[in-house]
Amino acid sequence: MRWASPAYAALLVLALAAFWPGYLALPKSQFSGWFHLHAVAAMLWFFMLIAQPWAIHSGRRALHRLIGRASYVLMPVLVISFVGLAHDVMKGKTGAEAAVQAYFFYIRVVLVAIFVGCYVMAVVNRRNAPVHSRYMVCTGLALVDPVVHRLASRFMHGADINYQLLTFGLVLAILAILIWLERNARAGRSVFPKVFAAFLVAGLPLALDFHTWGAPWVLWKSVSAGFAALPLP
Repeated sequence: MRWASPAYAALLVLALAAFWPGYLALPKSQFSGWFHLHAVAAMLWFFMLIAQPWAIHSGRRALHRLIGRASYVLMPVLVISFVGLAHDVMKGKTGAEAAVQAYFFYIRVVLVAIFVGCYVMAVVNRRNAPVHSRYMVCTGLALVDPVVHRLASRFMHGADINYQLLTFGLVLAILAILIWLERNARAGRSVFPKVFAAFLVAGLPLALDFHTWGAPWVLWKSVSAGFAALPLP
């Protein structure tokens, strides 16, 4: 996974550009603590995805293990920040605004589920380096959608299109390329197909406009409203 460090360094640069006008360039006093916690946790995860592959390939195994142990704390913090931020932007919304937030809530839920699933599998397989490294690399794929969605929306001047066809499609394309490149690999070859299947299943409702599905969409909006009504800080 020598390509992982430069790839995630590039994605970090894109993330800074994506979040500059809507967060980084604005006075921080106008945002809740959940925004700041999420920003710091996500930034640290980027740094981890850059540093861990570099550490292992440069022979700094002690540093690699130290970063890995730190992830036991960082991962729950990042998930909590996802939950808190989602609730913060959803609470009090009604009508059309609530429907929009329900749509984005689905995206957040499936991305967090894939993120946690990949991390858990990486930890379970921590003594199997080929499998462990691939699952850890895949945790960062959950960060592609929020970055690419914002950049695409800006460059397309907010055009009313299904941006998840682009974001999830990009992730699937990346995974498809990795699957092809590793078609003759002796170990860890099953990881990318499994993650590909997870993104495909999660993305199908978005590609098929599940907000037009009638009863299932009404049920999901009810679930979203119930989450938004929780008495979280």
